[in-house]
Amino acid sequence: MVRLRFAGKCREGGFSLIELMTTIAIMAFLALLGAPLTRDWVDGTKQMQARNALLEGVGYARALALRNPLHLADDAPIALLRVSRGRAHIDLTGVGTAWQTDLPSSVNLKTAGKADFGSVDAFASSSDVFSCVAFNSRGVRLPAATDCLLPLTEERIAIGVRSKEPLYVEIL
Repeated sequence: MVRLRFAGKCREGGFSLIELMTTIAIMAFLALLGAPLTRDWVDGTKQMQARNALLEGVGYARALALRNPLHLADDAPIALLRVSRGRAHIDLTGVGTAWQTDLPSSVNLKTAGKADFGSVDAFASSSDVFSCVAFNSRGVRLPAATDCLLPLTEERIAIGVRSKEPLYVEIL
């Protein structure tokens, strides 16, 4: 420590207990303010990652179906985009898995029509969980493919995370 002399008195340099406690209190307050903002930012990032992965998956599944490598009939499902256990993957009929990616944790996927969900609560209460979409050799969606039922009225995939408004991916 440095000894300072003021008017003949000797004083130790440094911080007093009051100054340290005030600094710690201000830092704790700022940390409490920042935690919800950080969580909201992380949730938004997860939602965007899932949206981008599903956009890529839908586009790639449709492109693979248009190529139709096994020359299957028009009414047969060629490429199926499936979501299960936190992973999106494309199953190509007769070939197997052609593409896959991991989805961020805590992301909920639901099917939606033309209208948006009115609120986060409406999204949370919806029972229309997205699991699969199938495309034929013309790149058209098949509403009643084998073990992949998705009505034509369901045109989008809604992506929600906790209390964030859902983002949407067009199924084409």
